[in-house]
Amino acid sequence: VGVDGGDLRLTDCEVSAVNGSCVGATGVNSTVLVRVCAFEGSSVGVVGCAGAQVRCEDTTMQGHDQAGIVLIGNKTLAELEGCVVSECGVMGVSVTGGARFVADGCS
Repeated sequence: VGVDGGDLRLTDCEVSAVNGSCVGATGVNSTVLVRVCAFEGSSVGVVGCAGAQVRCEDTTMQGHDQAGIVLIGNKTLAELEGCVVSECGVMGVSVTGGARFVADGCS
């Protein structure tokens, strides 16, 4: 599922066994809200870049080959609340190029 310059809302869903990412957002006008979802078995759970804003609440990201979350670029922001990021191959979270990551009550 991806968005480039728009809004995306996912609630109570499961995405698994895909190549690439479960959710991707790019561009300063992109916003993603994920609530009570499960992402597993892909390369990456969530990718945000080029200023995208991502918020995940009560969501599980596990069993990804590369990372649970990848953030790239200035003004890119991911906020997680009550989420679980586990069993990811290379890293749980990758934040580069001026991106920001905020987690509250996560494991």
